[in-house]
Amino acid sequence: METKGLVLNGQSLIKSRTYPLHAPYDGRLLAHISMADPSDVTAAIAGAEAAFRHMRRLPAHRRAEILLRVADGLARRKEELARLVALEAGKPIRTARAEID
Repeated sequence: METKGLVLNGQSLIKSRTYPLHAPYDGRLLAHISMADPSDVTAAIAGAEAAFRHMRRLPAHRRAEILLRVADGLARRKEELARLVALEAGKPIRTARAEID
């Protein structure tokens, strides 16, 4: 079964400690999810503070461009994200699609 990593400061990290993620609908094992440890939390906070210092210096139009690129990327992956929400939450795909919208 696949192990999903933590996304920490732009990188996916596979950790030795994981927990199983089961589909609530049928109990099927979907993946093993990496668990953060205290040092990961510290690194995430430091990364967020550094990103904030950088982003606040950008003009509003640049921040808007970045957000629009993110929105476009999410829109391109809408069906994939809806399937993930449906599996993880045990929701009908129609409801998951509405949630992604």
